[in-house]
Amino acid sequence: MVRQHWETLGTATLLTIVLSAIAPAPAQSQTAVDLSSAEGGKALVTLTRSQQSYHLENSRFARTVAALNTDIPSITPNYQQRITVQSRSSVLHYAIARQPDRKSFVGQVMVSRDRNGNFRSYSIVCENNRPGIRLPAKPRIGTNLRPVCAPGTTPWTLDTIATPAELEATAKQIVGAMTRSQQSYFLENNRFATSLEALELNISPETIGHSYSIAQSNQSAIQYGISQKINLRSYVGAVTIVAIGSGEFNTAGIVCENIQPGTFRPAPPIVSGNGTLSCAPGTQPIGN
Repeated sequence: MVRQHWETLGTATLLTIVLSAIAPAPAQSQTAVDLSSAEGGKALVTLTRSQQSYHLENSRFARTVAALNTDIPSITPNYQQRITVQSRSSVLHYAIARQPDRKSFVGQVMVSRDRNGNFRSYSIVCENNRPGIRLPAKPRIGTNLRPVCAPGTTPWTLDTIATPAELEATAKQIVGAMTRSQQSYFLENNRFATSLEALELNISPETIGHSYSIAQSNQSAIQYGISQKINLRSYVGAVTIVAIGSGEFNTAGIVCENIQPGTFRPAPPIVSGNGTLSCAPGTQPIGN
């Protein structure tokens, strides 16, 4: 029999620590992230949405930017827009940087018919992880048959233009959710998940601020949210199995953050002999 709990650490339970990560971060006056490339991202969001509407009305994709009837020009000093119709069910949009300090973008719209014969439409916009005048890798098809960003790119929405505090708050939430989901997964499967897809959280391996991954063994699972920017902190969550006798087990969990910002992996939490978890040196529990 498997039972779940959050081990107590000091005066605050680890459940409280993780839930505190989900609370909105207080507003802070910090410099916004990647504003230099916001033009390309905003344009591609507008065009992919317009493409979805165009297909709904015409049962086909527009092949030119002008046909979408938006105020987005095909070319500006910073970006060139390009449309590639792949098939009757898929079209790619590109916002290709014309300046070396800007990032390029790729968007995809996919359509399919439901059981009633009606079109259903899915879209995604992805940003190159690095600036430069080069074409982004096109999105891939995910496990749920929806487009996901390819390696070397990250999802981009209008919410991507965020402060460092907002990006860190998102990472806390994601690592906390991954850690709690690992406990639920073990409860149901008597083993830990080895991939983000298995946790069914619809989390991209890379976002604008952090990359996410899982490392696991028979007795524990480690969830990482590693900063991709030098001014952001990284996060780590751990779940371990604790035997309580008579064939019963508990799962203990904790989420920690690097004390210092930087693009380095946090040290995994420490598991004591009795299964108690604590944050490693250089990290601290979320909420402290």
